[in-house]
Amino acid sequence: MGSFRTRCLGPSKLLLSITLSVLALGLGSTACSRSSSPEAPTVRVGAPLVDFKPEETLELTLAKFDPRTQDVWTARLTRADARAEWQVASAPQGQTLLDRRADSTFINHLLSLIKTLSVHEMAPEGTLTSLGLDQPLFSIRWGTPGQPLKELRLGDANPKGLGNYCVLVSPQGNSEPVIVRGAALQMLGMIEKFEVLRRRRLLTFEADDVDELELWRGKAKTLAVERLGDDWTELHRKKRVLTVGQKLEALTHLRIQNFLDDPSQVTRLRQKLENAPTHRAIFKDRDGKPTELQLRADSGHTWARISSRPEAVFEVYPEALRPFLKP
Repeated sequence: MGSFRTRCLGPSKLLLSITLSVLALGLGSTACSRSSSPEAPTVRVGAPLVDFKPEETLELTLAKFDPRTQDVWTARLTRADARAEWQVASAPQGQTLLDRRADSTFINHLLSLIKTLSVHEMAPEGTLTSLGLDQPLFSIRWGTPGQPLKELRLGDANPKGLGNYCVLVSPQGNSEPVIVRGAALQMLGMIEKFEVLRRRRLLTFEADDVDELELWRGKAKTLAVERLGDDWTELHRKKRVLTVGQKLEALTHLRIQNFLDDPSQVTRLRQKLENAPTHRAIFKDRDGKPTELQLRADSGHTWARISSRPEAVFEVYPEALRPFLKP
């Protein structure tokens, strides 16, 4: 089922500096001990590592410690209820995010896969340091209403490729170290940096939620259509327009290339987008509620602002302008 690569710690000074950073970020207050107390979490070979309901999880803290890439951070994510979207409650190093939306699809899938982690075998004799569990590659803590927080720590990959070393942590003590396997390891390996957890899909709704669409280039309206069953027609007319579905799908799947969190830069770009966008799209749902997308191609960059994420401006890929081309 795959595993993480073994980390290279590098020079001792770098390790000391990064270790202090992790401690300052509060990776976890529970001491990690090899011994297990009677009240500590229990693990059994061949059984799932943890049992919980991912759909009821409302809080997730994810910490990463990878000296090889100097990728060291802690982030806390929350949601109001099981149907709500995930938000970044606390960003690495106290960074202020102008847009706190997280990638809910990714996070929900990750939680589901964590539940499928299985205990392959007990870890070999050794210290927690030798297993990479004293400073784990990932520390994952999650909570559901009415239940104590759960935490697992993932260390180095087993040299034989059997999985990753892991320990469950609780205030009552720690489980015996084990080797775990499962698709969650591959998904965690995709988190190369904190930004992977942020919502990169720009629009906050699906193509099926749109009943009217207008496209503008500069001050010229180039398209105005409404949904009629499975077809699109010119607004207030019956003439069919064949290319709308493709354009709408492309617009609702626009991806953010870079997040901008510098308030002064965002204020400056927001003014340009509001006053002189080079491209605009106005979407209306079945209740007639509008959402406006503003785009501006400027000096090799394509900037975007969507009214459903009003505090932020994003850099998007140049392909974002293609739906505005005729036909």
